[in-house]
Amino acid sequence: NTSAPGLAACLGLIALIHQQRGDFSLAQSFSEQAMKIEERVSGSNHPRYLALLGESALTDMATGRYKEAKTKLQREAEEFGQPSQMLAYCLQVLGYEEEAKNTCIKEMSVRNKAFLRGLLMSERSRMALQQKYASTLGPEVEILLPEQVANQLLLVKGKILDSICEERLMARHISSGSSAQLLQKIKTLRAQIGQLSLHKRADTETAIDELTEQLAALQTKLAKEINGKKPATQSDSNLKLADIYNVLAPDQAFIEFFKFRDWKVSVTDLDKSTSYAAIVVLPRSSRTFLGVEIAEASPKTLLVKLGNSRELDDTIRKWREAIVQENAAMLEQYNKTLFETMWSPLAGALPQNTKQCIISPDGDLNFLSFAALAGGDRRFLGEKYDISYVGSGRDLTKAPSTQTSRSLSIVSDPDFEAASGSPPVNRQDDTKRFAAVP
Repeated sequence: NTSAPGLAACLGLIALIHQQRGDFSLAQSFSEQAMKIEERVSGSNHPRYLALLGESALTDMATGRYKEAKTKLQREAEEFGQPSQMLAYCLQVLGYEEEAKNTCIKEMSVRNKAFLRGLLMSERSRMALQQKYASTLGPEVEILLPEQVANQLLLVKGKILDSICEERLMARHISSGSSAQLLQKIKTLRAQIGQLSLHKRADTETAIDELTEQLAALQTKLAKEINGKKPATQSDSNLKLADIYNVLAPDQAFIEFFKFRDWKVSVTDLDKSTSYAAIVVLPRSSRTFLGVEIAEASPKTLLVKLGNSRELDDTIRKWREAIVQENAAMLEQYNKTLFETMWSPLAGALPQNTKQCIISPDGDLNFLSFAALAGGDRRFLGEKYDISYVGSGRDLTKAPSTQTSRSLSIVSDPDFEAASGSPPVNRQDDTKRFAAVP
């Protein structure tokens, strides 16, 4: 029965399988059959037909038919009311630079609105969102200015986990009273927004926006009751690159690593196309002459592409294994690879007066000690620079905590050979007591 809607879905799935296998002629054939059936059954404006249209455009891109892909993606964007990263990339390849830039900005704006709304959802929903936004940058890395990419990273990188941690800390201080009532109202609003989000219609969008405003106001009120200020994940949503420039000392450099999808490598294979890149933020430099500070160079931001993330993550894993196994030869080999791939492209961008590098890792780079990497001169980076780490650029603008602890606990000499589940060994003889910290 060629009018059965399930048949179009099956043909579309077969087309997708052939696309992933690289058999694009068969993929296009099955895709066209699926689109014809879906158009006859549901119409050319139905979301299922438009989804098939997008998959067909992806096959067109993989075979170099960018004009055909552009036509299909523009139709999809027109119906859904928002452009896609694929359309931006098509426009760039075809030479429509300004249109590609505007498409990127519009797509990011829509995506950011959904992201900021998602920060107000339940913890489980935010964790699902974390997977979705783990690596969302794509053609904008090539199309937009480095400053625009840096501002996007300031907005989204690590923010979901920050919001969850902040909320859990606040929940510890809530027992009863008005704060508990506010927390219950927040949970009720989240449930309502979650239900409305299941129905993508114009009328529900307006209702969601109204509930989102109410929810944000309640969260602000709750945070002020507990610690006297707005939630950090709300207040730092307006941070821009200029805020990072203002906190960097002349001898500091901020390096923000991130993953992105490099469409030039592959439009269909996510593993092949996911790569690492870095934003290097350099402060305004100046010198003093006769007691007057004279600006020598304005702050600048550079974007450096580094290489395939799957290959680099594998090298980091082998580098760590070589350390554990004390395999000097393998350690030297992987150290050289990591230094040349991850650091050498950045080193040329750093001014000679740089003394401290503040690094925000991403992905498996969180397991790489940059200070332990050595160059051809056999010197560790930790000997050349003061290496420090932050979760994201937002951490640079946070005021240090004024709370200090006057107690210190030191735990040492664990018994690693003890069998799992065995009773702990009492080593009171080894316990040392220190005088109170003055």
